[in-house]
Amino acid sequence: MKKYLVFYTVLLILICPVTVFGTGNINVGGGIVAILNFDPLNGITGIVPALTVSFPVFTIDGSNSLNTRVTLWGAYYNWSGVEAVPSEEENREMLVTGCIGSLTYVYTLTMNPKWKLGLEAGAALLVRIPVSLAPAYDPLYPDFYGYFFGAFRFIMPDTGISASYQFADNLGLCLSAHALWPIFHLWDSEGANFFNQTVITGLFEIIVNY
Repeated sequence: MKKYLVFYTVLLILICPVTVFGTGNINVGGGIVAILNFDPLNGITGIVPALTVSFPVFTIDGSNSLNTRVTLWGAYYNWSGVEAVPSEEENREMLVTGCIGSLTYVYTLTMNPKWKLGLEAGAALLVRIPVSLAPAYDPLYPDFYGYFFGAFRFIMPDTGISASYQFADNLGLCLSAHALWPIFHLWDSEGANFFNQTVITGLFEIIVNY
């Protein structure tokens, strides 16, 4: 129960500011999350569906704002002996529920009254909660939690780009891509390819102005 309490507490912390600081629009949609794996001997590159919601928490002016985003996804993982990695269905040991909560500075380029381009940079909190798929895998919980939350692997820089089109006064569409960079490889002593475990998101959202 404690693991789910942590998960939903993070969601509340990220989502509640819209009621206090919301500036009149919210984006809701979905897409894919890719967890890159460059180790051919352990695991695969996981590509899974995702749901997302985002909104500005503070608008400085028409071009500068702070934005928060919550993206939810799930993937099969196994324990390679040294790390937790995405896995094929037949080799799965854990179902990992993931939540990416980010806070980014957004610079918006207004191309014309309908088209806008956004450039983002900030930080993301990557919360991963493993659920054992069989009693035989229960002893792996300490390994998974130790890996996911050790060496600050749950904090990653977030960069992104987006394009949005406003087709009505209160409705629009947004297409975005983000990359979460695994800078923890600088100090985790794994000796892995630096880009191993980079998280890429591709998202399609409906913009609702209120």
